[in-house]
Amino acid sequence: MLEKAKDFKDPHKWTGLGDQTRRMAMEEDVYETRQTGRPVTAEFDYKVIYRWTSHYVHATVVSLRSHAVERREAFVVHSTKGESVRLRELALFNTLTYLAKIVICGFRGLKSSLPTRLSDKWDSVVKSFFELRKRRIRSRQIETRALP
Repeated sequence: MLEKAKDFKDPHKWTGLGDQTRRMAMEEDVYETRQTGRPVTAEFDYKVIYRWTSHYVHATVVSLRSHAVERREAFVVHSTKGESVRLRELALFNTLTYLAKIVICGFRGLKSSLPTRLSDKWDSVVKSFFELRKRRIRSRQIETRALP
């Protein structure tokens, strides 16, 4: 394994191409196809999910928000309670999304379709998640309007 690793000069750029994450996401799948017959890509995953979540795993301004202090203020890591609820929901959304993809690809790999019983249950779980999210957003809007 270590011998093979020597072929990769930079551990952060192992494709040898610029913009490697986007390029890998745009690679056409050799198995999965759309209804149009064209190969599936991970374009949505890259343009939406990766963009939503990558801020929280890299040292960016967004990931450091709770560490910001006013000028001449003593350094303190601030609470981000409201933000942590949103991040938990985002993590759950990602989990649901990728679990669905894994299950669907698994069935297709077995040359079988997803059983209706399972897909109906899955639809129910996803709808419950979005209903919960809508209720949380509405309750936050009501709380905001009630402020003086």
